[in-house]
Amino acid sequence: MAPLLTEITGVGEATAAVLADHGFISVQSLAEATIEQLTQVPSFGAARAQATIQAAMKVANLPSNPMPANAKPAKKASKKKKRSEKKNKAEKKQSTKDKSKKKSKSKKKK
Repeated sequence: MAPLLTEITGVGEATAAVLADHGFISVQSLAEATIEQLTQVPSFGAARAQATIQAAMKVANLPSNPMPANAKPAKKASKKKKRSEKKNKAEKKQSTKDKSKKKSKSKKKK
């Protein structure tokens, strides 16, 4: 007998019903789903979708792929890039302050 959706960690009766309403009627269909497909289901964000897919793979005895082929890993910003972004923000903030000072001085002269 095929495993039930409720055998997947984090999937209870209510969630199984919602998943079935959206076409995920078997553990296999969930295990083969993409994060993008599963996030179309209400209450499934990317993190929950990924965790559910991984859990479904485990229940279905499929090799667990930590990252689907079409997903791109999130890149961490390098320290140099972070510093550059911080510097640009500070410069923009200072530029805004300088402009507002000039405006207030020109109003006082009038």
